[in-house]
Amino acid sequence: MPLPRAVRRWLLLGGILLLFLCLGGLAYLITRYPILSSTAVSAPPITWTRLPTPTVIQPNFTSYSHAAPLNDLARRDGLLWAASDGGLLVWDERTGDVAKFTSEHGLAENRTTSVAVGLDGSIWVGTASAGVSRYDGTAWQTFTSADGLPGDSVRDLAVGADGTVWAATADGIGRYDGRRWFSYNRSRTLLQLPSNNVTSLALAPDGLTIYAGTTEGVVRFNGRSWDSLAQIGSEAINTVQDVAVTPDGRLWAATQAGLTMYDGSGWQLLTSADGLASEDVRRVAANADGSVWLSYGDQGLGLTRFDLSSGIPAATAVAPPHEQISAILPTADALWLGSREGLLRQDSSGSWQSFTPPNDIPANDLIDLLVADGQPWLATAAGVSRLRPTGWEVVDELPETAVSSLTLDNLGQPWVTFASVGQGAALYDTTSAS
Repeated sequence: MPLPRAVRRWLLLGGILLLFLCLGGLAYLITRYPILSSTAVSAPPITWTRLPTPTVIQPNFTSYSHAAPLNDLARRDGLLWAASDGGLLVWDERTGDVAKFTSEHGLAENRTTSVAVGLDGSIWVGTASAGVSRYDGTAWQTFTSADGLPGDSVRDLAVGADGTVWAATADGIGRYDGRRWFSYNRSRTLLQLPSNNVTSLALAPDGLTIYAGTTEGVVRFNGRSWDSLAQIGSEAINTVQDVAVTPDGRLWAATQAGLTMYDGSGWQLLTSADGLASEDVRRVAANADGSVWLSYGDQGLGLTRFDLSSGIPAATAVAPPHEQISAILPTADALWLGSREGLLRQDSSGSWQSFTPPNDIPANDLIDLLVADGQPWLATAAGVSRLRPTGWEVVDELPETAVSSLTLDNLGQPWVTFASVGQGAALYDTTSAS
């Protein structure tokens, strides 16, 4: 006897529901227990014995950029690598010589946000909108969302003790095991991540446990799943801008509400009342002795060395030669800083040394471009430059650098207008200029 139509309909709906439940359970198991236990594929080690020479592989164009600010720093074999808004820079610490890699050399994009060194010595570079590039000393290889990266806007990179490469992106967290990328986002982790907008990464002392800062709190990866460490409080306290882990296992988070510290059982909030120069903490870097270095969002606030090892907050202010500090790298023998003006090194005696980055133009925020007297003229927020046979030359005769436009008159002479109210315009006479 055939089953009634209503019964058959309910059985069909039940079967569909059971199928969805099975698929959901399978997705959860795959997410919670990903097949990612294998370590990174071994490769011949790369030893950096000298400053690398950028090789042009795309000769049809030439990049002109201003290598500032320096957004991240990494060190290997006496070379200091710096991710900047105008390309990837590398300094030879012994000689002070510097090289700049840009798009024509194989870098995915000139605006780079982060840099890390692989276990094999390869250089990993995160870009603002073009994914991750890897440099082996000879050639570049780029990975994007088409290769499994969760997103192409990369904020931070970290390399684990097993060679795994981690990438923080605006669309989740990427994990590369030497063969493929695996993506973690809210949908794939069944909402384990509080936000897909990931800002920063830090490794625990074991070199395997990874912490990720997001715009809605910190999460920790235990090898199989993500644990939320979000704090109770305002939105600002969970707006994490950077994370670091000291050798004692304490997790430090730079937030818009101050510096927070997690000791495994709970969070502690540290503010200007504890010696910070501002609640808007942008960067935090761990020292070997358990203290941390801080820099701020506001200009002119310098650095703060913060020590909580004794349980009593101890803050020491440091005023480096450059105002805006955007990257901090403590090493055994020096403190390296990246800024809007270039690279700084403080030795054990407290003396500062400046390294100027190679800059073709005054700034990267371009305003206008024209050709006058057969020469390209370029206006940026930092002034005007013209291209000479020897390279870009700053036009320093202008009354001020805040330019709003460039234009030519009927005689082919360049006119400059300024952003400041009341400054007016200026005419440059190319017929009398040398």
